[in-house]
Amino acid sequence: MLSNTSVINSISITDSNYSDLKPFAEAIGNSKIVLLGEQDHGDAPTFLAKTRLIKFLHEKMGFEVLAFESDFYSLTKSWEAFKDGKQTIQQVTANIFPIWTHCDACQDLFTYINHTQNSSLPLTITGFDSQVHGNYRMTHYKDDFLKHLNSANAPRKFSIQLEPLLSLVQTHYPLDKNTNITTDSLVYWNTILDSLIEWNKKLPDTNYLTILTKSLKAYVEQGKFSNEKNYEAMTVRDRQMAANLKWISDYYYPGKKIIVWAHNFHVAKNTWDAMGPNSGRHLSMGHFLYQDLKDQIYILGFTSYEGTAGRIFVKPYKVASPKKNGIENWVAKKNSEYAFINFRNYKTSKQELFYMKGKYHYNAHARWNEVFDGVFYIRKMYPCVKM
Repeated sequence: MLSNTSVINSISITDSNYSDLKPFAEAIGNSKIVLLGEQDHGDAPTFLAKTRLIKFLHEKMGFEVLAFESDFYSLTKSWEAFKDGKQTIQQVTANIFPIWTHCDACQDLFTYINHTQNSSLPLTITGFDSQVHGNYRMTHYKDDFLKHLNSANAPRKFSIQLEPLLSLVQTHYPLDKNTNITTDSLVYWNTILDSLIEWNKKLPDTNYLTILTKSLKAYVEQGKFSNEKNYEAMTVRDRQMAANLKWISDYYYPGKKIIVWAHNFHVAKNTWDAMGPNSGRHLSMGHFLYQDLKDQIYILGFTSYEGTAGRIFVKPYKVASPKKNGIENWVAKKNSEYAFINFRNYKTSKQELFYMKGKYHYNAHARWNEVFDGVFYIRKMYPCVKM
């Protein structure tokens, strides 16, 4: 394992000496999508590291699109409005979850995004989450959906049946936290959306209504399963996030290379087989993407040795100490603050399980080299500070 480990010199965006990232560049090769994970949604040094990697991938390796684990509808539509001069870049990024936009360690990223818009190589922003939470949806969602139905000449009944749901999506987030929405209502709307999806089959796959309908159905199903305390709510969301990202890659930005910003467990592949039901429990976005794209994607997980963690709205907590035979202890022998391990070069004749803090900040026993293509190691973890 150590023979496949390379020291990373810096996580600062101002460090443009990318010689330490050569092994990372060689590892991703010609991948069209690179997925960058995080153990928790408040890991400050991880965000700094990801920002430097994004700058490198954008400026040196031809990646043009940055896709966030945030509202698919609001980010795709607000970006269109931005390109038409109707929204500012700040209004676009306001559709990203505040766990990132309000975190001090992400400010260099958003400054960089803003800066590129006036350059010859602007970085395009989008999102793939089926959860409809962005600011843009609060003033546009219902009318936009109805306009897409009308433009597609969909039967009038769909507009009538779905209008109450569209109004609720526009005014409430999340759906399952609204006590006025019953499970029976969600089941009813799910049935209507199934009928619309069937009708949409006459439309080309490039038509925005086809993916918008499927994304809304996943959001409704997630609410239903959440009300039932059913873990399937997570699989429904991850499956649709993969479908949304695939649609973005195939039809919205065809031929463009994409960087993905999301949680470790969303980007992970083989989550059920390699991690087992005690750690996996649901199928992840990376699992579905890998089924379709195989080695066209490169999945980078993150782990850390020690420190504290916590999101900006959560009390900080101490991260678990690594297991004696865990990967964090193996990498610590390098005596470096940061390192990159390329799992694709780690060949073993057996299905080898080892400990790593790859899902959250706790140890889990899994075949981690089958879950991630590589791992970025951080010695000292610390949480974001709210801006």
